[in-house]
Amino acid sequence: MKGLLAAASLMVMTEADWKAEDARLSLAQEIEQESETLVVQDGNHGALSERRSRSYIEVAGCDLTALIEEDGPDGQRVRGLTFDLARTVLPDSEDPNSITWGVVDLGEGGRFGEIFFEFTPPYTPTPKGFLYPDAPHKPTSWHYFTLRELVDGAQPYRLLVLLTRYQDSYCSFTR
Repeated sequence: MKGLLAAASLMVMTEADWKAEDARLSLAQEIEQESETLVVQDGNHGALSERRSRSYIEVAGCDLTALIEEDGPDGQRVRGLTFDLARTVLPDSEDPNSITWGVVDLGEGGRFGEIFFEFTPPYTPTPKGFLYPDAPHKPTSWHYFTLRELVDGAQPYRLLVLLTRYQDSYCSFTR
């Protein structure tokens, strides 16, 4: 009985604990909102019906899941990658000339943002869900997260700053 009381007393969170948890959840929600992009293609380009592609990141503690949901005539397809932020090398958000994050301008073809996540060896998460034939389900040492239909040219930077702040505050980087 004494051990049960001791365990119960450890489960009580202080006001400071609740505030810290609220701050973590708020930052996680900001990441999820900043990462979301949606592309809608109408049926006028050879397709019989509208196609929608939604990309976003879900945050669950230090596990992040980069997802793509596609809706089209064949139904919904979902693919993604769950990875540990504590074992992920994030690009330097202060390097505007970085090749590991930024905005790619395709001229009339539009522009998109991307962030390169590198995983520390020997950590290699495995993609899940529907993958294209040339992308088998096998462990990977990196992942490009793509932001299509950007809100503005600063969206990849804002997302990277939020991810870095979350990693620094809650998911200490480990090699």
